Amino acid sequence: MLEAVLLLGPDGVEHADRAWDDRSPGGDPLVLLREQPRLIDTFVEEALRLESPFRQQMRSIPHDTTLGGVDIACGSTAVLLFGSANRDPAQFDTPDVVDLNRASPRRHLAFGHGIHYCMGAARARIEARAVLTTLLERTREFTLDPDDAPSWADSFLVRRHEHLPLKATRS
Repeated sequence: MLEAVLLLGPDGVEHADRAWDDRSPGGDPLVLLREQPRLIDTFVEEALRLESPFRQQMRSIPHDTTLGGVDIACGSTAVLLFGSANRDPAQFDTPDVVDLNRASPRRHLAFGHGIHYCMGAARARIEARAVLTTLLERTREFTLDPDDAPSWADSFLVRRHEHLPLKATRS
């Protein structure tokens, strides 16, 4: 979760330039979150939506069906891509932008849905809020270390870092 928050953090951090634009309130998101900590929960949800911890789920189709105008035969396998669903312009206005005023910030599939919803979702949210709140309270700034590149776990199922070096300046 920390990587999702950091990836959407201050200028120079991956994804920030494309995710944080004029439609997002304020300039530097970390300055804004320090000034308005009530926005941390929404920021965490936007980070989850844009950098979902799960990449996909595979499902067997139990009977002939049609989904999105496409016929799918019984016994077929469907691959649900969460990153794509969480950036669907039919579901999200400005889907590639961190929008702290989004009407329904939790309406994403970062943790799955229905009976396949992640049992650890509440804990992940609590941990993300605690980590981000602590970093905001105890540092003047934090960024990914420009001299030590992060590395992603080699996984088809999850999206997480094996190595995520952080540089922080105490307040």
